[in-house]
Amino acid sequence: MTMEEQVSTGKRRRRSSDDSIDSEYFALCDPLGMGIAFASRFEDTGEAADLELAIEHLKSGLERTTDASTLASLHHTLGCSYNERYILTDAVSDSDQSIKNHQASLDLTPLDDPSRIDRTADKARAFYTRGLNSEQRFYFDECIHLLEECLGKLGSESLLTLAQHHLLANAYQARWLQRLESIEDVDRSISLHNQILDRFPNDISRRATLAELAQLYMFKFDETDDISLLETSLEHTRRALETWTDGNVKNEQRAELFRITGKAFERRYKRLEEASDLDACIESYKSAVDALADHSPPLEWFQSLIMMAEGYEARYQSAESITDLDISIRTVEKALNLAPLAADQQSLGNRLLGSSYHGRYVRTGELLDLDQAIARYRKAWELESHHDEQATINLVGLAEVLHLRYDMIGQERDMEESVDAAKEALSFLQGPSNNWKRIPFLRTLVHVHMTRHKKTKAPDDLEAAMKHVKDWEQSLIKDDLQYSENLVAISHVYIDKAEASGSETDYEISVRKMKNAVDCTAEDDTDQSHRLQALGWEFHKRFERLGKAVDLDAALELYRRAFKDVRALPRDKINAGNILAHWLVAARNIPAAYRVATETLPLVSYLTPRSLIVSDKQKLLKGIPGLSTLLGAVTLMAGKEPYEALQHVELARGVIINSLHDLRSDTLELQNLHPDLAEELHQLRELLDSDTGSISGFDNPRHDAGRQLDSLLERVRGLPGFDRFLLPPSQEQIRSAAVNGPIVMINVHRERCDALIVQTDQIVSLELTGLHHAQVIEYAAKDIDREILEWLWDTITFPIMEVLGFHEMPTTSPWPRVFWITTGPLSSFPIHCAGYHYSGSTRTVMDRVISTYSASVGGILQGRQVTSRISSKERQSKRALLVGVQELRYAPEEISQIQKLCTEMHLNAAILEPSRGAVLDSLPECEVFHFAGHGMSHPLDPSKSSLKMSDGPLSVQDLFNIKLHDRAPFLAYLSACSTGRSEDEDLVDEGLHLIGACQMAGFRNVVGTLRRVDDSVCVHVANMTYKWIKDSSLSNESVGEGLHHATRMLRDQWVTANEQGDEMRGALGRQEANSHSQSLFQSTAAEAENGTMKEGRDIISCSDEPISWAPFVHFGS
Repeated sequence: MTMEEQVSTGKRRRRSSDDSIDSEYFALCDPLGMGIAFASRFEDTGEAADLELAIEHLKSGLERTTDASTLASLHHTLGCSYNERYILTDAVSDSDQSIKNHQASLDLTPLDDPSRIDRTADKARAFYTRGLNSEQRFYFDECIHLLEECLGKLGSESLLTLAQHHLLANAYQARWLQRLESIEDVDRSISLHNQILDRFPNDISRRATLAELAQLYMFKFDETDDISLLETSLEHTRRALETWTDGNVKNEQRAELFRITGKAFERRYKRLEEASDLDACIESYKSAVDALADHSPPLEWFQSLIMMAEGYEARYQSAESITDLDISIRTVEKALNLAPLAADQQSLGNRLLGSSYHGRYVRTGELLDLDQAIARYRKAWELESHHDEQATINLVGLAEVLHLRYDMIGQERDMEESVDAAKEALSFLQGPSNNWKRIPFLRTLVHVHMTRHKKTKAPDDLEAAMKHVKDWEQSLIKDDLQYSENLVAISHVYIDKAEASGSETDYEISVRKMKNAVDCTAEDDTDQSHRLQALGWEFHKRFERLGKAVDLDAALELYRRAFKDVRALPRDKINAGNILAHWLVAARNIPAAYRVATETLPLVSYLTPRSLIVSDKQKLLKGIPGLSTLLGAVTLMAGKEPYEALQHVELARGVIINSLHDLRSDTLELQNLHPDLAEELHQLRELLDSDTGSISGFDNPRHDAGRQLDSLLERVRGLPGFDRFLLPPSQEQIRSAAVNGPIVMINVHRERCDALIVQTDQIVSLELTGLHHAQVIEYAAKDIDREILEWLWDTITFPIMEVLGFHEMPTTSPWPRVFWITTGPLSSFPIHCAGYHYSGSTRTVMDRVISTYSASVGGILQGRQVTSRISSKERQSKRALLVGVQELRYAPEEISQIQKLCTEMHLNAAILEPSRGAVLDSLPECEVFHFAGHGMSHPLDPSKSSLKMSDGPLSVQDLFNIKLHDRAPFLAYLSACSTGRSEDEDLVDEGLHLIGACQMAGFRNVVGTLRRVDDSVCVHVANMTYKWIKDSSLSNESVGEGLHHATRMLRDQWVTANEQGDEMRGALGRQEANSHSQSLFQSTAAEAENGTMKEGRDIISCSDEPISWAPFVHFGS
């Protein structure tokens, strides 16, 4: 219908009807008709110009008539038009005019006029619209009062129009959201919305009603903690989503429903802490993003992306998968790239990025992440449209991350800016009502001053810190959810003060506050276990200081409670069990220690699910050091069988390596009998064994794949003959691993040390009474010398040799072989070199057996399986990859000699520059990889231990990412320092070193080093080893035999040189050594003079490594 037709007929399209004006008269009333027509067209087009014309005509009409009925209609329509303009402009004057005109209309409308109900409802709508933008409760009160007045006149909700019914329901909901005071408002709104569903089952707004109900049930859950309300909420969103027959339709209403669904799952996760709810929450937010069309408003995209990012960050906090945190960061960055965004939205996005980068810094220790966190928090604060108490949340994060950077690098300006940020925030938070908001800033001020006090010992900082502690404590509210957490934090401040001063009074204050925190924590709080442990730790420290048995009893009881807490997170339960078992052993309560330790062991798998990457698992496992060796010791102390002790140690150590083995182990039998299951297994293992760098989108496929693989393995193990598929080896399988020689695991624990000896017919234990943990720690810090080798013989290897029956040097070939598995700090010792090395002596390991090392019995079995498979096929590759570092004096010579020997073995020897990229590209095609260069053992992150390359380090993680297990190349020879050593004491039993990484990559044999090595010696060890391999036609046994032969030859020359007083320690034999030494020193002097001297392989002088033949080891099966 045209505009002219609307005017001529005077037809109105308004929310309320008005039949009080005669239709003919109405058509002749130009201002009213025109006003209604333009208002109607505005409803159709949304054009603000039409609304302006409507208001103009209606105001004109007021001046042209005195008829009460017409004036009432004009005021009513004008009130509605002003309300529409207020919605567009937020101009308060429009809202005031809307309410004023609605009141004028009602004043002119008789009480018995049928249109009075509708006009009253439209006035209520004006109050409702105003209330949405106001903090004053008055507007919603008036809206509800007016609508309830209409309802009273009508006598039943069933007589309200649909729009009025919705308005009343929404008003109760809005009033509750504004003040969160009366749950009756929520109940009334729920009742009204349910009536709408009953009255209008086919109404087009049904989806919106279901959505409102879903939110209302969530709000009621927030007040009542009735978990069934969340189920009801989820049921309503499900019903709403089912109204779309096309599940792929894209619109904002579907996106909103998915967001509501995600919020319900998020609440249920926080209440029940079921990981599946958090997964469902993330999936819902992802669906919200997917439901949006390209042309959807930026705000819709922003809301959905931000919620999805928060979901991923929450899952990172729970499962500690760095991949989830990376996805969260990428998601927020995408949200911030939307345009246009209001400043407050940009501020929110930057604050979330600040939080995520902060979390990643805590996880990785990377300064770049901390710098990003600071920059993002700064930007969030700058973007806030109003610097007020609401905006101070940005300063919380800024102050904290600045404090962390001050603590890390000690720049005074960071400390000052952190203090300034906290103080600026406090300036906005004056008055008692803001006390609880002041807490995070007071807490940061305390930590900053305490950090500087630790660095400088300045008394002013301690005084300032304790002043802020007092304010902090006075700001606490006992009923607040964070009350206990704050008490714990305050307690730690007193601990720091006590450790600085030695004051027992401060220790007592700390314990008192910690006990108060425990008492105030609900028993079903997941943090209770952590707080119980914190208090127990302080009691145990007091026991160590004062020696009172009552403190030890208190500590043990608190840790028992923490360990038995059914609500505790896996990492808290494992930590509690590990420490409790250690203390119980020390207290000689062996039965209890055994029970706790064995109950702790199964929890490790929950701590490190398959979906986590190596670096994630490292971080988690660092929290439970010594669990494997404890289990070995306490199992034997409890009188259990040696097999059980061995099994416990195997399960508790090498967790990361074993999980990778599960993803790469042979499944040929499953492929032959059940190809469909084998293919499903292959797909899941490929996904879990992929480089996380390939995950660049907004999805973490590893998370679901981990659970799916666990489910699949259960199905496979239900098949005949597959009951032990990918399970730890049975006792029979373990004994079978000793077919090529006995396996000796040396378990080193503070309470006792044992050798667990595996032979084909038995598994026995031998207590090593002369070996003590403290002495192992002491010698581990020293260079290997004669004293240490003799100590190893006396305390470890001689008793073992006696049990095994290896009393003298073999007179026939092949020599017997022993497979060594070392644990704890013993892992850096050359057990194969133990003994008394003198002319004619056979009191040595190397003069009685050939030694091979392994990380585990399981690793030996898997290696044998691969060797058996490969030996039945002709080698696919004939290529040797040789990499030498030119800066080293002897590396080029070593590479040249190995190239010649490889050629004689009919291997195509390719010499590569030490380029990380080139080596990674070439490794998949080689049969032999030989590296002569620098090795670096990372002190904090074993997965970053590396081989030095020209374009960046080739790390353990890089080697983990290579998958050569199908080909299983013959040999990786790492002629570099400490390639078999892990510097991180907490992860030493994980086998996360370069040798282990090469084995994990798929190499059947790996030669490496346990300590620093001498550059020139490396050449001769490699040369002699390869010659033996060549003469033995590359047999699997030839690597260990060749290294053994080379080490014995150098040892013999060393013995001869030492006995003749030769300081060169016999690298090549006396005459050759003297000649070599003379030329070496001459060239060194010349290079030093002209500035071209090259580094030694170990970056130390030869004299710093007294026994240069000892560090070389063979790992294999």
